[in-house]
Amino acid sequence: MNTKELIVSELESTSEELLSEVLKFVKSIKRQHPRSIPHSGGYANATTTRQRTPNLEQGKIVMSDDFNEPLPNAFWLGVED
Repeated sequence: MNTKELIVSELESTSEELLSEVLKFVKSIKRQHPRSIPHSGGYANATTTRQRTPNLEQGKIVMSDDFNEPLPNAFWLGVED
């Protein structure tokens, strides 16, 4: 029996509640390892990349006006104000 058959065999005797958790786990793993997800005719090769969307998160982060100013000595010495 190959790995997929063993997994299916185990899943057949598993409760619906646990199957829901297994599904979440599998989806999570697939998101973490996109290059190992099978697609038409095999596995993605190492040069496969996803297209980036420019400015997707634009405006979500704001730098303070004093961002480039030196930090006070109290910061480096671990002194609380």
